Amino acid sequence: LSDLKLNIRSKDFTLPGQDIKGFKLATMRLNNLLLKADLVGKKLKVHDFILGDEEAAVRANFKGHINMNQRNFIASTLDLSGEVAFSNDFLEKYAIIKLVMNKFDKKDEFYQIKLSGPLSRPKPSSLR
Repeated sequence: LSDLKLNIRSKDFTLPGQDIKGFKLATMRLNNLLLKADLVGKKLKVHDFILGDEEAAVRANFKGHINMNQRNFIASTLDLSGEVAFSNDFLEKYAIIKLVMNKFDKKDEFYQIKLSGPLSRPKPSSLR
């Protein structure tokens, strides 16, 4: 790729159920999805990556870039900063999430997170 501009938007985005190493998540209706990004050299500059609305179980907003590995996209590395929030119902159903997320700073109901490392194994850390 030498030129890429993304502008993906949905008002009825649904994330199918997942089984992540034995941790089962039900199908989630997130509603809003917005991804605005463009390729600058070998970096995919992420201007907006927004998931969910006020009704969604999960809401997120991230910005930053992805260092693209065009031969093996899954080996691309992340450098994204943002925030994520969970509905009370979601936190009651998946109480373990609250334990995991408590290590991150919280602003209002949003956990402040930096995602780095390979796309295949992102490493969350605090935004300090």
